[in-house]
Amino acid sequence: DALGQQLLVANGEVYNHEQLLAERVDAAQRAHALRLLTKSETFDHFVHRKFRFVKRYGLEGNEAALLAMDRVLALAAGADAAVGGVRHVVIGMPHRGRLNLLVDLLGYAPSSLFHKMAGHSLLPAGALG
Repeated sequence: DALGQQLLVANGEVYNHEQLLAERVDAAQRAHALRLLTKSETFDHFVHRKFRFVKRYGLEGNEAALLAMDRVLALAAGADAAVGGVRHVVIGMPHRGRLNLLVDLLGYAPSSLFHKMAGHSLLPAGALG
């Protein structure tokens, strides 16, 4: 295909994108990506089954974005804020994959999410007056 024929010259060597990916992604990274995508797919199936009539946006077609965001957050977490590294991460995104991002990458408790999806408030009873 056309993308497979695109080449990159780095340090005098010529690579296509498949070679670059194969060399830059080691077995541990591939295993991590597979675990993350499997967990996310399982989550999508559960939410679809449990909350069939609730409007939701699964991850379909946005898997690469989830993996990219995982990498960005990992790099941000490794940056030393004391020496000018990352202090805050602001995420703006469309609906697609948002629940997966909240649960799988940001550690939002699935039980809290399901409670809210069932129509319950996250605030204690009487908190609004």
